[in-house]
Amino acid sequence: MSFFDLRQMDENSLIETDLCIVGSGPAGLSIAKEFEGSNIEVLVLESGGLDKEADTQSLYDIENTGAPIPLDQESSRLRIYGGTSHVWTGRCAPFDDIDFEQRSWVAYSGWPITRPEIDSHLERAGVYLGLGPHCYDENLWPKLKARLLPFLYSLASTNQAASMV
Repeated sequence: MSFFDLRQMDENSLIETDLCIVGSGPAGLSIAKEFEGSNIEVLVLESGGLDKEADTQSLYDIENTGAPIPLDQESSRLRIYGGTSHVWTGRCAPFDDIDFEQRSWVAYSGWPITRPEIDSHLERAGVYLGLGPHCYDENLWPKLKARLLPFLYSLASTNQAASMV
């Protein structure tokens, strides 16, 4: 693996590769790792460097013209090699079937794939995340005698969520 700072290259330099992955966060690096040992030349393009830099991080300074964004972008998104993995706590769960469906009340909802189409990839994703084998086995919760916390539907309303910020 080699690291190049594009700011140190000539303006008219040409970079050729078989596959360019934009972003070196958990998803980008997982995809790159899939090609390890293959004949595919992979370039991972990250807007930040190996250390946190104020000038690239300032690209997250945004102005919102709709509802206010209460989340500080600086604390949740990083333009650095490894991306958000530097602040990610490791919490993850697979999407439910409905997450892939178009819903009239959710703008831009619906995916061009279904949950069953990605199920075969979940085990491999679990290995990358250090979750161990069979991490997405739906029968695992009862075996661990764990119970799911009740979902508070009263907090799921967009009106109430907006008033809580």
